[in-house]
Amino acid sequence: MIWFRRQKPHPDVYALAKQDSGSEVWLVAAHAWDIMGAALAGLRTAFITQEEKALGFAVYPQPDG
Repeated sequence: MIWFRRQKPHPDVYALAKQDSGSEVWLVAAHAWDIMGAALAGLRTAFITQEEKALGFAVYPQPDG
């Protein structure tokens, strides 16, 4: 088990998913803050607009899909 002193949306949390992967990693999420954390960790992202209708603030990275 990995214990971590960070929580989402800190990029280190998302980087854990990427570290053992030998290929491209995507995060599909319905929350802008989740997209932000994953994008900052180098994951590809897709935004589902069922909950939030838009990313909101312009500071969020745009999703890849």
